[in-house]
Amino acid sequence: MVEIDKATHAAITAYAIHFERLWVVHRAMKRERSTLDLTIALRLRVTGHAQEHIEAAVRAMARGALKNPADAEGYARRIAAYPFSKDGEADYERLRPSRLEWVALEEEQLLSPAQRAKLRKPASAPARPSGRLDILPGLQAGEDVKPLRTSNCKLSQVRRSPIMRNG
Repeated sequence: MVEIDKATHAAITAYAIHFERLWVVHRAMKRERSTLDLTIALRLRVTGHAQEHIEAAVRAMARGALKNPADAEGYARRIAAYPFSKDGEADYERLRPSRLEWVALEEEQLLSPAQRAKLRKPASAPARPSGRLDILPGLQAGEDVKPLRTSNCKLSQVRRSPIMRNG
């Protein structure tokens, strides 16, 4: 059995997490495995993993997907170098706003099931549907819509309103 340090283990675990999330999308878009590995390497850099740990994760996880497993060393080196290169810097800056989400995702997976259960919030009752969002311009999904107060309104007034007559 090969001994690995905690940082490399964390990078391999993070690679597996991101791979699981991205694989279906990349496969549906018929993208090559190298594109997926580059995307994951960029995400790992955004979440703070070192280049050497990213390289070890790519080497460990991509070896079986390569036609010639002997090429894994050079492949991993090239994939891990990209996020730290001048060309990868623009992609890094573009992805940086997602850092907190990805760090939380990685950290949650590194916890034991018992620790994860402690961190989860108790399930709350599902929110009541608030109506059609397409008729409320400027409203974003997930925003709370306050119901109109109708206690002082008579049904006959509603029927005669200009909105109801023209609509």
